[in-house]
Amino acid sequence: MKRIVMYFCLVGCLIALAACSNSNQTSGERVDLIDSNESEELGTDEVLESEETVENSEDEESSTSDDVDRVDNEDSEFERFEYEGAWPGVGIEVDSPEEALKGDLELFFETVIDELGNEYVFRLGSVMRAVDQQMTIPIHYKFFMDDTPQRIRDLKRLTLETDEADFIRQYYLQAMEIHLEAVENIHPHIDDIHNDTHDEHVTTEFYDKILEGYHYLALSSIQIIKIAEETNVLDINEMNDLEDMIEEYLMEKRL
Repeated sequence: MKRIVMYFCLVGCLIALAACSNSNQTSGERVDLIDSNESEELGTDEVLESEETVENSEDEESSTSDDVDRVDNEDSEFERFEYEGAWPGVGIEVDSPEEALKGDLELFFETVIDELGNEYVFRLGSVMRAVDQQMTIPIHYKFFMDDTPQRIRDLKRLTLETDEADFIRQYYLQAMEIHLEAVENIHPHIDDIHNDTHDEHVTTEFYDKILEGYHYLALSSIQIIKIAEETNVLDINEMNDLEDMIEEYLMEKRL
């Protein structure tokens, strides 16, 4: 089975934008991004340490899928424009004012990155590792479900001024909803996975959905890179992690 590596790429973008807002840089200067977190495998100890700082909530027996409205398919449809850079035909042209783009990206990053500086994929990675190791799945399932459904609702309510940033929001949201479904689907099979008595299709479908969600994260990331290439809002030289993730997970047959 293809190994799935978790990427944590957007935290640096948020910090860089915040730094830009507090600086006296002119509009002609490019914003330097801090180094993005290196992709890493998530161990149980790392996740438990993070959980200690998260407010405890009561365990819930049933899935929270009913609490989350699935994104409307029409909400994800954008007209594609010919694009001369990488990934031609993907994303939309960048022609909004830079200040509007910067403001929208700040709002977006602040919505998807939690108070500990993690994206939801951090929590998703803990579930993946637990499933792979066939242990402590309930802990990591709860870790994911305590935050992700609410973050999806927040992202659905987020209103952005520019089409470019809203493209990023909608495809990121689609990835989150697919990954939420993947995690919810393993809930009835947790005991069987722990006992290694589960049907193989359960974990196969789980990892297939992880990859499907990563395709939409790749689409979202392409638009971020286009903004970096065509404006002074972000530094294209600091996009290596996003570019690597796109090359790894973009499914051309879905374009």
